Amino acid sequence: MKLKPERHRTFVVNVKTLIAESELVRLGAMNSHQYAAANGAIKEKAILSGNHIERAEVGGPSEFDHMSDEELLADLRERWARFNSELQLANSNGSITFDGGRDDE
Repeated sequence: MKLKPERHRTFVVNVKTLIAESELVRLGAMNSHQYAAANGAIKEKAILSGNHIERAEVGGPSEFDHMSDEELLADLRERWARFNSELQLANSNGSITFDGGRDDE
């Protein structure tokens, strides 16, 4: 068996490319009468574009009653900073670049 030399490819992933891919999925799903898949692609486009927000409640009933407004604000700022630091992407333009990989075709 002869091994092919490794070829490197670069992929840029950002909101624009993901929305475009979701639209291709939606079109394919609609053409195949796969309406649940089409709906999933529509929802994904809404999430990517910031038009759909998943909400979750944090804490139980009265869990924050003992905190002052200043303490609540400080807690929210700390949570936001932690969340935001997890969202930092590799490139300053908001995209992620994948380099390398194998193409054995």
